[in-house]
Amino acid sequence: MEIAQRLGVSKMTVGKWRHRLHHQGRAAGGRTPWPHP
Repeated sequence: MEIAQRLGVSKMTVGKWRHRLHHQGRAAGGRTPWPHP
């Protein structure tokens, strides 16, 4: 159960990051910037 929950959270987090990067790319002129650690 815990593992499944973690996977679900990871999926949601990735989706949020993808969404955010997509909008950042649009603002930067359609170019998607890669997140720097």
